[in-house]
This record gives sequence, C-alpha cells and structure tokens, in this order.
Amino acid sequence: MKILFVKNLYPPIVVGGYEKLCFQIAARLTQAGHETYVLTSTFRKDRFADILKDYPGEERVFRLLKLLGKNEDNIYDWINYDEAELNEKNDNNISAYNNILSEVDPDIVFVWNMYFFDRKFINIIDNSVKKTVYFLTDDWLNVFYANELSRKLDKLAREKALFRRMLPFIGSIRRFLGKANQCRGAAIYSSKFIKNLYRNHAFQFRNEAIIYNGVDLTGYRDTQRSNRLHQPVRLLFAGRVVEVKGVDALIAALNRIVNECGQKNVRLDIIGDLSYEPYVKKIRALIDQYELQAYISFRAPVPEHELPGVFHEHDIFIFPSVYEPFSLTLILALASGIPVIGSDAGGNAEILRHNYNAVSYTHLRAHETVLDLVCR
Repeated sequence: MKILFVKNLYPPIVVGGYEKLCFQIAARLTQAGHETYVLTSTFRKDRFADILKDYPGEERVFRLLKLLGKNEDNIYDWINYDEAELNEKNDNNISAYNNILSEVDPDIVFVWNMYFFDRKFINIIDNSVKKTVYFLTDDWLNVFYANELSRKLDKLAREKALFRRMLPFIGSIRRFLGKANQCRGAAIYSSKFIKNLYRNHAFQFRNEAIIYNGVDLTGYRDTQRSNRLHQPVRLLFAGRVVEVKGVDALIAALNRIVNECGQKNVRLDIIGDLSYEPYVKKIRALIDQYELQAYISFRAPVPEHELPGVFHEHDIFIFPSVYEPFSLTLILALASGIPVIGSDAGGNAEILRHNYNAVSYTHLRAHETVLDLVCR
C-alpha cells in the first residue's frame, strides 16, 4: 500500500512528540512492506541541510509546503501575515499537494498535525479523490472549524466541571440540527478524550477508531531505581513549556513548598522546548517574583533514548497539565519506575490510576494538590 503522510513538521525538524511519533510510525509501516512518503513544510529546511542529506528515509520526504508566518526562530510567531501572503502560500501548498498526489498516486492520504496552515488547504485535502485518514492526537482539526463561540465553550469546559458535563449534549443537539462539521475522511483518535472532544464539537467522519499510541521501551526494562532520595530532592517536569502543560501551577506550588512550608531541600528541573516566548516570559517572571532562581533549572529537550537516564536522575516526575490528549512522556515516566504525580486532565485519566501507578489529582486544584503531595 502507498501511504502519503501530510504534516506541518517532520524530523529531524521537531518541536515536540508529534514529529517523532510520525517518523516512528512511517518507519514501522515501511518495515511492514508499505511504501511511505511524506509531504511537509520547508520550515528550517536550509538550516538542517547538512543533516537532511543523510537522514533516514529522506529520499521519500518532500519538503515543499509553506507555513504561515516568517519567523524560523519561533514557529509560534505565525499570526502576523497579510492576505497576500496567505493567498500566495495557499496557492503554493495546494499546487505542491496536487503535484505530489499525481506523482506518488497514494492509496491513502494520512493527515497529521496541520497547525500553521490555512483551512482552505485542509478543505482541498478533505475533498481530494484519495481516501483520507486524519490522525487526531489533539484538537488541531477543530481549530480550523472553531468560531468564537467554540473557543468560549472550550475555555469554560476546561475551567468548570459542571459545564464540561454539558458539552456532549451541545454536540448532540448540533448534529441533530444538521450543524455538524462534516469531514469526508476517516479519523483515528489517540484517546477516548480526543474522540469525545471532536464529538462534543459535532464532528462527523466517514468512520472512526481509537488507537492508543505505543512507546519503545528499549532502555527501560532493565532500569532499577534506588529507594533513596537525592539530596536535595530532585523534581522533574518534561514537556513543552506552554500554557496547557500547567507549568505556572507547578511554579506556584514550588513557591509554597519553599517559602511557606520551609522545605528548601528541593530542586526542580524543567526540560522542554522554550519556543513559546509569551508563556516562557510569564514563567520566568513568576520565578523572579517568588525568588526561586536557586531552586529551578531549565534544560533543553533531550533525545528520547536519553530519557531513561533523565528519569533515573530524579526522584519525582510531575505532570500538571490542564489539557492533555494522550502523553507518551507520561507513559515513559511510568515505565522508568519514577514516582509520578499527574493531573487527571484529558487523556491522563486513561493512563493514570490513583494510588496504583501514580498519584493523580484534579487539574482544577493543581496548586493545592501538588503542594500537599510533594510536602508529604
């Protein structure tokens, strides 16, 4: 079978786990005898030219699409574009897609994360003659259909448990009234949470299935942890430093641990991408406000094969997400044996079992719960 992946970024150009997962799945499908091709963006292509020459599978990767925005130092700085740029990039992307479609003639178009493109391009893909499958590991497709009302509903659902329980009824009413978001393709969801998210927003696909993402446990099976804590006790957060990861709640809890409880024998390492400058500035301002500079260190993302060692160097992994589709890092942390404290946000509730494999708490009370658990 010929499979054409379409995605905004593709390794070695990565921001988070999506790109790595896409590469792994494409590689496994190739090993299984399928022909896989990737259509992705030109983002940072020139910077990585030397690496790309010898990168595995690069001969079947077409880096032709244009993302919105012009800042290659920060992918999140994409809002400042004008109509002329939008039209030019849409024309480029639609032309590139149609050309690759003719050249490869795939049996399936496998559509991944498409942030930083325009809905017009998405519509062209959805209406193409080829079978289309959407890989939905977060709300990226919903973003293209969302209006101001949808965004307000999402915000209320994240903040109010009562309102969150009403969303399924709202989605059912919209479908009944013929207001569904119709997609011709099929959908693969990464969790029940993501399936419910799209149903709550009245999406309808040709067919759909939940397929949980797997992880490679090489390097984890033989890991043995000591029961002795490091001195000072070492806390770990690993993930993108963006609002939905809840790092601000973790900083606020650490402030209370250090400055209110007097537990100064503790350090926090934050390992992850720092590209989203507005939120990173907020985090650094909180650290300055609480005078926690001596207690917190930032580290760049590490390759996946180094994660077992990172978990081994720390005593507690804290995952305070306020929104989380289905975290592979969380699964790897559990596989390493490190004690885990995590919120019940989104797909986390399908991974964590309170007092069985982790200590889980409601993300709506993050500050108080993380404080209480770490002080214990």
